[in-house]
Amino acid sequence: MTDLRSTRHTPAGLLMTKGLPLLNRGPALSGKPFTAAAGIVPHTAGHRYSWSHNGIMIPNLPEPIRFLSMTTGVGANGAPITDILHEPDHPGGPRNRAAVNVSTACTPGFWKGYRIDTECDLAADGSRVAFGDDVSLVGTYLEYRLVTSTPGLEVDLELRCTDVVSWFVHTPVYKHLSLLADYSGTVTHDGTTYDVSGTCAFEHARAMGPYNLARRELRHPWLRMALDFFSYQVVDLNDGRQLLLTSVEAEGRVAMNGAFLRSADGRSVARVKGVEFSVDEYLPVAAVTPDGAHMRLPARFHWHTVEGGLQVELAGVVDTPFSWGLGNGYVGGYSFTGTVDGTRVAGNTGYVEYIDRRDWRR
Repeated sequence: MTDLRSTRHTPAGLLMTKGLPLLNRGPALSGKPFTAAAGIVPHTAGHRYSWSHNGIMIPNLPEPIRFLSMTTGVGANGAPITDILHEPDHPGGPRNRAAVNVSTACTPGFWKGYRIDTECDLAADGSRVAFGDDVSLVGTYLEYRLVTSTPGLEVDLELRCTDVVSWFVHTPVYKHLSLLADYSGTVTHDGTTYDVSGTCAFEHARAMGPYNLARRELRHPWLRMALDFFSYQVVDLNDGRQLLLTSVEAEGRVAMNGAFLRSADGRSVARVKGVEFSVDEYLPVAAVTPDGAHMRLPARFHWHTVEGGLQVELAGVVDTPFSWGLGNGYVGGYSFTGTVDGTRVAGNTGYVEYIDRRDWRR
């Protein structure tokens, strides 16, 4: 794979790697109760944000399901990790575009694109977010109902969010949060229905970007956002705690590595300094994305923290197939061993998102 660290260094890349650490208030807000429910809306009516995202990640479902991921993207933000460039332009431009991904360990990943003006029902107050007949998320903070109907999979879950929030990013132009939530309901796979309950992550993000001004697809790298590598992971530690891990790069340079630990009793801790993520082994055959890019996917990886604060030493082994459709990348499940704040942990309740566009074709 080409090393782009020495071949590209755009103003957008400098903004992400130098500016984000200075502007990001997320870690400081992560230990405080959530009070920003009014922002959990699609943001299609106004002009401030060009893209929004909802996500529900459940890493602790029974075999053979293992995990459930439902993610949505509404509009476009100009980043290689999220925008689907192989998709034909919709009438109305990139901001009239939406996409949904629904994945488990036992079903092929479901991905579908939609025209917002004719195929989606997006209430301005966020009380109903629906994409055709495939996915709907109905309700407002604190309570939602998720219903999906995709090939081989039917989901009907009640979600109750807590006020325990992890803010990955909180800046004037980009906000990304995750709420600790409880879920209960049913998941049906190939005719077998499972009654399920537990804790999950409920997420929302919104961002400004070049499509606040541009109305046509931007393909030149100097006109797009520079984010080209992303891994996000949700780990149920099986002891009432949930661990969130994230690694983001821009032009091959780290923009943010973070570890967030939280529990239903309100305890929450975050750190974005001294967090290291590395892939120890890749799958033998690279995946080929729909736009023809070859992407190496991890087989083994580990997280490591240095110096003070939250301590994480975690090794992961991917043990489910990867499914395409999370932005421009893949999702999967993994088993883990290690220690978190001095407590030994192990299990198979890890969920991983992985997008590597550092060698994306211009």
